[in-house]
Order: sequence, then structure tokens, then C-alpha cells
Amino acid sequence: MTKVLLYGSKLSNNFGGPSILLGTSKLFDRNRFQLFFAPQSNEDEPAAFNRYLEDTGIEFQNLPRFRVIYRGGIALILSSLLPEKLKTLCIRRLLKKNEFCKILCKYDLVCDIRGISQTDFFGNGLRTYLGENMILISAKILGKKAMKLTQDMGPFNKTANKTIVKTVFPKYDLIIARGIVTKELLNEIGISKNVVVKPDTAFLLEKAEAILTNKLLENYGLTEKKYIVIVASRQVDKRSLYEKDATVSQYVYNLVRLIDKIQEENNFHLVLLPNERTNKKGAPDDLTVANQIKRLITKQEDCILIEERLNAGELKSVIANAHIAITSRYHSVVAALSSYVPVFVIGWGYKYDQILAITGMSGFISDHKSFNAEKAYSEVKRLITNRNHYSEILRTNVPEIIRDVQETGQLF
Repeated sequence: MTKVLLYGSKLSNNFGGPSILLGTSKLFDRNRFQLFFAPQSNEDEPAAFNRYLEDTGIEFQNLPRFRVIYRGGIALILSSLLPEKLKTLCIRRLLKKNEFCKILCKYDLVCDIRGISQTDFFGNGLRTYLGENMILISAKILGKKAMKLTQDMGPFNKTANKTIVKTVFPKYDLIIARGIVTKELLNEIGISKNVVVKPDTAFLLEKAEAILTNKLLENYGLTEKKYIVIVASRQVDKRSLYEKDATVSQYVYNLVRLIDKIQEENNFHLVLLPNERTNKKGAPDDLTVANQIKRLITKQEDCILIEERLNAGELKSVIANAHIAITSRYHSVVAALSSYVPVFVIGWGYKYDQILAITGMSGFISDHKSFNAEKAYSEVKRLITNRNHYSEILRTNVPEIIRDVQETGQLF
């Protein structure tokens, strides 16, 4: 039985991480592979893990603090540069002394599933970009297979980022780009070996069971109502501009105006569905943004804010039963498209354009910098009016995408 360590996705208070992990787990033949998951965040304690992953057959693997991982990884890298006999002695000593090295040695295959990595958008400096690769490069030094699964990566304009990518990526056994742009960015800096393009594994995420879904919708009075789901993002909000003396960002201001326009001209309820939450007291998150929107819209009585912390299957169920979705979160886009729900996106990177293109929904997007309620409403109105038409487009295109994702398992 091949032991596989999956790591990199955040489970607690998040939708994307569980979506990726649960989708990825479906790629492995359980007669051949035994799956373990190591959390990215200290918040992902076993209780949170069990909440998301009970009955999946994935086992929990706790890793030491990052400084222990980093020191162990640096020691392994330095040891790998030594003459063979001295290298062997140093690694043997590390396997006895360093907790991280001991754990890593138990596995045959190590997979990074963080969704987006090695990008100039996040992080700064050599330590950050090396840190993102420390587990995989350590696995390679210890003779294990190492893979990056279905991720967006790049751009690589920062010197530290480009240097690390060009140095370590050629050593990996498989790199799966989530879209063609990532592959092209890698090719531009000379990385082409073992790079393939496959859609996000979150396309395989299942909705909650029908009984649980019906109870969930009933609890919020949505069983008999036609509704539009809105997923606002703190990530987009913090990138958005503020007008002088404004109390909310231009992103929130235009979302409020868009919702008011929808409610003025259409007989729909609105559901605000926060995807990413935090346990840090006072720290803003998607719920913060949703509360700002709810407070400012005109017809608050026709808008439901779901504050409950739903798991990934429940979140997908709420999205799957919507008339259309308006979202700024990537995995809410995936949840909508894979459920044949037409979607309008307010995004901040190339990953959104890619996923709309492969599903036949190109054009239903606004970059957050140019997001304008009036312009957006004309596209949203097209989706509302022609919902069945666009849903049929998705019913035609998405099954082929899902088959493409499922074929990823043949690469292991």
C-alpha cells in the first residue's frame, strides 16, 4: 500500500481548502493508496479535521511547527550538497533528531494541494518562497515522490520567486497546472518537464446529502423561494479602492447598488453566503463584508445572511440550489459551474477567466478594479433571463471537465 501525504490546504473556516482536499481524495484508488492529511494552519486541529473529513477514509497527520520544518528542510538541503558518505551520515542523524524528517520518512508520495502558490501576488523574499517548497524538496532529498497538484502558479517576476521555482521545480515528479496560463508562465522561465494542465479537483466535490440539504434550506426559509446567492470576498474588498471619506470600499458600494437593482426589477430573494471565516478576534473576513452589504441594501427583508459555519458540502448545496450566483471566491465559482448554476464573477486574477472559458461562460466577469454596478447588471440580467440556456451550456461542457479531472488519478 502506497502511503500518501496531502498537505497545503486550510480546512477551518474555509471553503476552498476542504473542496480541494475532498476532490483530490477521489483521485486515488483506495486499494492502492492510503491517504493522510497534514494541516496548513494551527486552527486545523483534529476536531476541525473530523468535522470536514469524517467517513472519507483520510487519516490525520500532525506536523511540527513551521520553524521545525524549516530547520529540518534547510539541514536536508545542506546535507544533500555534501559528498555521498557524509551526506548519508547527516541524513541518518536528522532522521533520529528532527521530528519533521522522521514523519516525512514514513511516506512514499507527498503532494502539495494548496490551490495557489509560488505567485508574486503573495509573499515577499527568499524565505517565503523557499518555505512554500520546503516539504516537497525535503521529500525529494529523502527519496520520496513529490508532486504539486492542480494549482495556479505565477507570475514569477520577483527575483526570489523565480530563483526558487527554477531551482526546485525541475526536481518534482509531477506539476499539475490548474490552467493553461500557469503552464505558459512556467514555460517562459524554462520549466516544462512533468508539467500538465488539469482542472481543479474541487469539480469533484459532492453536495450534502439530499435530506441534509432540504433541512438546511428549510431552516433558512429557502425551500420554496427562488434566490440568487452572493459570495463577497474580503480578499477582493481589501484590494479595492476607497473614495474620499467613504466608509466602505468601491467593491462593497457597487455590490450594494447591484443588489438593489436586482431586487428592484426582479422577484428574487438574495442569500449572502460568506466562504472564508476567521477565529481571530476583530480580524475582518467574508462575514465582515457580508454584514456591510446587508446593512446598506435597501430591501433587507428580502436578503438572508447565512452566518452559520457550513461545511464544504453544505456550502455547495446552497449554491447548487440558487437561480444564479454572483461571486468573488474561486471555489464558489467552481461549486456553481459544477452544479450547472450560471455565475457572474467579480475577480482579481487570471484564474477566473480561465475557468469561465473552459465552461463556456466567458464574458460574465468583471475585474474588481473596473467593477461597476450598472455594467454588471446588464450581464447579470442576461443570466437571470436566460438561466435555462446557460445552464444547458454548462450541462454540455462540465461533464467533460469532470472526466478530465478524474483522469488525473492515472498520473500517480
